[in-house]
Amino acid sequence: MRKLGLIGCFLWLHVVCFSQQFGTILVSDFDDATISIENVSVYLGNELLGATDYLGHFHLPRKVKGTLTLSRTGYLSQEVHFKSKADASLDVYLQVVQQQYDERRAEAEKIIYATCVPEDVAATYPSNKQDEVMTAAMTQYLESYMRYPKRALANKEQGTVEAQLLIEADGTISCVQLLNRVSFELDKEAFRLLSMMPAWAPAKKAGVPVASSYIISVPFRLPK
Repeated sequence: MRKLGLIGCFLWLHVVCFSQQFGTILVSDFDDATISIENVSVYLGNELLGATDYLGHFHLPRKVKGTLTLSRTGYLSQEVHFKSKADASLDVYLQVVQQQYDERRAEAEKIIYATCVPEDVAATYPSNKQDEVMTAAMTQYLESYMRYPKRALANKEQGTVEAQLLIEADGTISCVQLLNRVSFELDKEAFRLLSMMPAWAPAKKAGVPVASSYIISVPFRLPK
């Protein structure tokens, strides 16, 4: 039994490694590259070559050269040119159909455009001024984690999103309220970046940590 299991594993590895000789296609969501899309059908002309796995990967079963069509329900079909060679890979980003995009956007807007900072916050974060150390740390954080939205790039959107943060007495950020908006795509990315920030050193009043608010800017500049 154990011998059969080892043979099965060997055959599986052989198939995967062999198929990778002809290249791999990786399919993700256009609006969120962290979402891999499975069950995307891959066609060469009218021939169905197969479909992506749960990781959004599709290993070409044989050598191909030409235009492939990727299709899945709920997404716009896309054509890509592919030429097989060892270890070749191609990243493809599929866009959802307009109705699904509109539904996603409506749900997201309820969150990112909500009013959440109370007017009676106990304090403003230390003078509400960014010193050099804080500015450098903030810039590094934004540059490291920013994912410029593909739709914003396609539409050549840029600008500065301004937001007010509510920093709790334990340093966690419990609220991100957008004050100056640019576009939905950039607003959404700024909201994501600020919401996932690590805890801050809290403001203090008479030596006691207190909740505070802080106004911050998130610049988006199109790559040159």
